[in-house]
Amino acid sequence: MPNITPDFQTNPLVEKPKFHLPVWLALMIILTLAISAGALIYLFATSPAVQFSAENEVKKSAWPAVVNSYVGEITKIEKDNISLTASAEKNYLEQDTTLLVQITPATKLTILSLPKKISDPTQPLALTQKEIKFTDLKIGQTVVVFSVKSIKNQNTIVADSVEVQNIK
Repeated sequence: MPNITPDFQTNPLVEKPKFHLPVWLALMIILTLAISAGALIYLFATSPAVQFSAENEVKKSAWPAVVNSYVGEITKIEKDNISLTASAEKNYLEQDTTLLVQITPATKLTILSLPKKISDPTQPLALTQKEIKFTDLKIGQTVVVFSVKSIKNQNTIVADSVEVQNIK
């Protein structure tokens, strides 16, 4: 039987075989990468998704240019106006504000009754709305004051409509 030697040993033009990584070294590299990936996944999974800070609060510049309604609680009732406290968290206000709402003969006064608990979500809500008189307004009621004109940054408002919210 003739002695066969690889071509790369006798012929310099034939390419030598490429370097092969030992199996144990390849396994160590794969294991290191897997542990690193697992540590990163664990780090992202246990860190909070949102960092709460003053930077995440709604900025005043993001508020609408026109505001047509405020929600508040009636604190005082006079002859042709009501005072209400509008909280900053429910309105586009920097701080809780007392508003003077002027009621004119053209102001529409209504009460909206809605259920506190929805018994069957497949059925329409049992909302009822009816007109009321100025004398039906009571201190402590939550109302929504509407105006056709913008009432942004105004403490005295001429209301086009006032809606009492009655949750029963």
